[in-house]
Order: sequence, then C-alpha cells, then structure tokens
Amino acid sequence: MQFWLRKREVDDYDAPHVEVSVSGGGFSARQDSYIEDEEWLEFGTALRSFPRSLEHEVTFEHGAPEGEYYCYILLRAFVYDGVGHSALEVKISSRSEPRIRRLRTFTYRVRPPR
Repeated sequence: MQFWLRKREVDDYDAPHVEVSVSGGGFSARQDSYIEDEEWLEFGTALRSFPRSLEHEVTFEHGAPEGEYYCYILLRAFVYDGVGHSALEVKISSRSEPRIRRLRTFTYRVRPPR
C-alpha cells in the first residue's frame, strides 16, 4: 500500500490545497481538497500510538459522505481480529454535479509500527 499526500497550493486565505492518494492491491483513489495541516498532524500523532487495544481506532475524516460537500475523505485504522491484526479503511468520494458522484471504498491489511 502507498499513501501519498502532496500540497498543491498554499495561500494566506484558505487551508492548504492538498492531494491525497492511496493505492495498492489493484485499487487506488485520489482526491484534492483544502485541509489544514493540523488535521494531518493530529491523525499522524494518533497513529503513533495505534493500536492501544483491540477496540482502538484512529480516524481521519474530512467533508461529509452526503450533502453539499465537494468531497469526503475517510481513513480509518482499526483492529480486525482478536489477535490484533490491523487494517486501514479508505473511503473517498467526490461530487462534481448534484447527481454525478465518484466513490472508492477499500480496506488494506497493515502492520502498525512497533
């Protein structure tokens, strides 16, 4: 699995314009949006202590899956069995027009750092 985050534009008025890309296992998704640096730092910091328990989850969520938002990005790290194996769920959707929507949803098995 590859995760890629690239800043496209930064100005004094808006959150940084970033492009998020996740790929591997024959699946990929890419989305651009305006996301504050602090949101990424908070997600990365939370991942450093993942997993603390079998119920522990770490989530990055931006936008909303329905409604007026241009896009939705969900990255969710979770434990999927009683032994502690982990996975990353990826959901990315984009709406360019009210009835036109692109959606990618997939899950990768991952190994948390030790």
